[in-house]
Amino acid sequence: MNRTDERFDALSKRYGGLSDNLGFQAEEFFYQGLKQDLEVGGIRFDSIERNFKVFGKEYDILLINGDTLMLISVKYRLHHNDMFEFLQKDVPAFKKFFPQYQDYKIYAGMATFSMGEGVDAIVQEQGCYLFTQSGDHPQLLNAPDFQAKLF
Repeated sequence: MNRTDERFDALSKRYGGLSDNLGFQAEEFFYQGLKQDLEVGGIRFDSIERNFKVFGKEYDILLINGDTLMLISVKYRLHHNDMFEFLQKDVPAFKKFFPQYQDYKIYAGMATFSMGEGVDAIVQEQGCYLFTQSGDHPQLLNAPDFQAKLF
C-alpha cells in the first residue's frame, strides 16, 4: 500500500508539473505577443503587467492606460467554467483588491490556445475579448463591430 501511495504521489507531481508548464507556456506566449502590440479593440494601452497577485488571487495579464484597464485570464485550454469563474468572481473582485483602479473603465479578456466547442461564442456573448494563437502571434477573435462589456 505504501508503494502504491508513493507511485501515486510521484505521478501527481509529474502531472501537476506538466500542467503548470503548459499554463506558463500559454501565459508567456500571450504576454510576449500582446507586449508587441498594446492595442485591443481600438483601445491603445500604455503598459502591460503580468501576474498581479493579491490574497491568493492572481490576474494573469493586465493592459493599462490612464483611465482604462483590461484584465486577461490565460488558459492553455479554455472551458466554460473557467470563463464564468473569471467573469463572475475574479473580475468583480479586482476593484476591491486594487482600489487605486476604482475609477478605471475595466474590460475583460480570455486568451487560450484551444477551447471547447461553443466556448468562443459564449465568451463573446458575455462581452469579453477573446484571443487565440495564430502562428507566432495572438489573434483577437472578436468581430470588428464587437461591443465589449464594461465591468
